[in-house]
This record gives sequence, structure tokens and C-alpha cells, in this order.
Amino acid sequence: MVMKHLLMSVRPVNQTLKRSLAILAAAAVLVLTLILSAPAYAATGAHAATGDFVSEVTFSQDCQSGIGVGITYDGANLWYSCFNSTTDLYRADPNTGTVTASYTIAGGLGSLAYDITRNAIWAGWGNSADASAANVRLIQLDASKNVTGNSVQFSAPAALVCGLDDGIAYDATNDSLYLSDDCSTTIHHYSTTGTPLGSSTWAGSSCYNSGLGLGGSILYQGSDGCSHVYATDKATPSGPVLFDFSTVVASDPNFRDEGLTCDPNTFASQGKQVMWSKEAYSPMRAHAYEIPAGSCGFGGAPATTGFMTGGGKVTNQTASATFGFELSCSTTSTPNNLQVNWGKGNKFHLDTLTGASCTDDPAITPNPPAASFNTYKGSGSGRYNGTPGATAQWTFTDAGEPGTNDTVTLQVKDAAGNVVLDVSGTLSGGNIQAHNAG
Repeated sequence: MVMKHLLMSVRPVNQTLKRSLAILAAAAVLVLTLILSAPAYAATGAHAATGDFVSEVTFSQDCQSGIGVGITYDGANLWYSCFNSTTDLYRADPNTGTVTASYTIAGGLGSLAYDITRNAIWAGWGNSADASAANVRLIQLDASKNVTGNSVQFSAPAALVCGLDDGIAYDATNDSLYLSDDCSTTIHHYSTTGTPLGSSTWAGSSCYNSGLGLGGSILYQGSDGCSHVYATDKATPSGPVLFDFSTVVASDPNFRDEGLTCDPNTFASQGKQVMWSKEAYSPMRAHAYEIPAGSCGFGGAPATTGFMTGGGKVTNQTASATFGFELSCSTTSTPNNLQVNWGKGNKFHLDTLTGASCTDDPAITPNPPAASFNTYKGSGSGRYNGTPGATAQWTFTDAGEPGTNDTVTLQVKDAAGNVVLDVSGTLSGGNIQAHNAG
């Protein structure tokens, strides 16, 4: 509803066999049967605290016009756009907001959606020329996520309302786009060649639909001016609502939801997957809200499913530990088992998996990996030397066979929050294996 506010002058293989073999391999290093034969210790899953405010990032460069509605996540970077501005596209660090690249694309862009299948960004209209025809652009990227070119792919005049597209979401499962213009209460569905596939009223009951986020079957819908996000099945955008949450943040009372984008990676070490929401007005900033694990991948693709198994020994200058695990890519899936042994009889046993994120790091060979991912970041609570209340965070990587290049980062804290183990490095024995679901 940015344009409306301006006009009103309001503030501008058989998987069972594979799994068994992987666990047996890990047991050769650490006796995983101790874990798997003790159901009383089996870790349970923990549900995400949907809608919890996780973080705010303020970008280091503002928009010339003072208005920017688009935001998207490419697996490592946040991108944001500017309305009616010479420099209209920025790439930034999602942790610090530091801009790492800026581009002039069209003299103004609307909402953004990263396309993982093309390694490109879809952009809605955000300048007068593009708005006159409701042009939808595709911005090409190279392997280092630098812009290499852009072109108008199609026009969507039926979706035009106020002359600024503040909602766009790419669906990698069927190569289509969802669009919603500023001041609109209708979501339009198009093929990426511009063929209309239908339209639907949005799920909200007041204000207007703004941002759209999608990465699987759930369509997230922002509510411009009403500080709310609704989640529906993408096949029925008008509802029923699967879940919803408020985006009110007391420390930023003027924040308005515009563009949305799914991010399963940035806060994975905290056990959180988030939806970013972009504020329209200066200073350019975005809020991250927790969403259910596995509900939204990035780039329009569903969240990664599967599991990782392994065991071995890792040693650095200060510590040495042996470990064994079988962990799902979702906190709502089981089994989830992790045991770590170090020092003179110290041990950590996982009780509850609180965070899980499985992603593909292209810097890890082989690329692509044998499974759909090669990196597992997770967190959980459990028992340190039998005492409950301990916590752990970890990153496991599968760099192919025979496991000599696999890596581990592992930290354990006791119930008082004291670090009792902090170890990382390449395996000195053992193997880690990523597995697709099936």
C-alpha cells in the first residue's frame, strides 16, 4: 500500500538398508548401538516458535527515493530493491546489513524473488515505464552471485493496481510466479512465460496484501499496514489459513510488511528458520520472524528433506572428541540421535532436537553432492554427564567418500551456560553421510 500512502500524503537405493549401513559404519568408530538401543534417551523434536521476532538488519545503503519494497534470499545473501531510483538493486550480508554490491537495472524495481533453478532474480515493476505495462524482469546472476544482465520476460497488466509490485514469489516446483500489486487484495498466478494461471483473493481480512513468500507448498502473505503474515496452501491463497502471526515489534513501531523471503540458513546455528519482511521506507531494513522448520526453502524450492548419519573423531588444538549421530533435516521428523564423548568420561546425549537445517554448500566437493545437501546445521538440548539442561550446536559436512574431508564443528554447554566442549576440524577417523528422504 506504499503508493496509496503517498497519494494520501501519509508518511512517505532402499533407504532403510542405506540408513542401516550408514549407522553400522559410524558404529565402527563410536558404538551407536548404545544410542539406538536406548529409547528412553531418544531425542524428540521441538516445534518452531512461529512468529517470534529473531533479528533486525539495517542495510548500509539507503534508496535514493527513500522507498524500497523488494527483498529476496539466495542462500547466502539478501537482495533488496529501490522504487524509482537510479541504483535500484543491492546485495547485502544478512547478518550485518553491509552492502557488498549495487546495480542499476531499470531505474526502479518492485518486489524480488530468487529463482534457484535459473540462479536469477525475478523483479516486479518499480518505475513508471515498467509500471505502464506491468513488466516482470529476470535478472541473471553468475556463480558468485554478481549481476550479469536483465531483460523483461512478460507483462502482467491484469495484476496492475497502484503501479508498484510489492509481492512476487517464485515456485520452482512448477516454474510459475505469484504476483500482487500495491493496494491489491488479489494474488495473480502466472507461468514464467506470462500465461495467466488464475487469480484469488488474498487470505487477510483487512488492509492490503503486500509481500509474498514461497518455498514448497505454503504461500506466505504479508499484510501492508496491519502488521500480520498469513500462511495458506499455495493452491488456495484465499484460505483456509494454516497459521498466521503478528509482525509487531515494539522497538520499531512504524515497521510495515512489504516484500517477504524465506531463509532457512542464516540462523540455522540457533535452530531457527525465518521469514524476512522488508520495510518500505528509510532507513532500509528488514525483520526476521521464526517460521516452522521445513515450511519454506529458498529460491522457490521446497525445504530440503532427508537425514544425515555419521561418526568419528575430531581433534583441534584444545580438544578431542568422538561422536555418533543420526539426525533428520526437520525437527518434526525422527529418529534424532547424537552422542559425544570426550576427555575423562565426559559425554553429551541429545534429548531434544531444537533446530535443523540441511543445505548444499557449493564450495564443498563433490558439487552437486550425492544427496541434495551436504551441510547440516543443528542445535538441541540434552544431558551432560547425566545432568539435563545442557545444550549443543553443531555443523556436520559430507565432502564425499571415504570421509577424510568431512568436517565437524561442535560446541556443548552445561545447564549453566558454560562451554564444556568446543571442537572443530576435519575428521581424523570416521565418515559422515547425507541421505535424501525416501
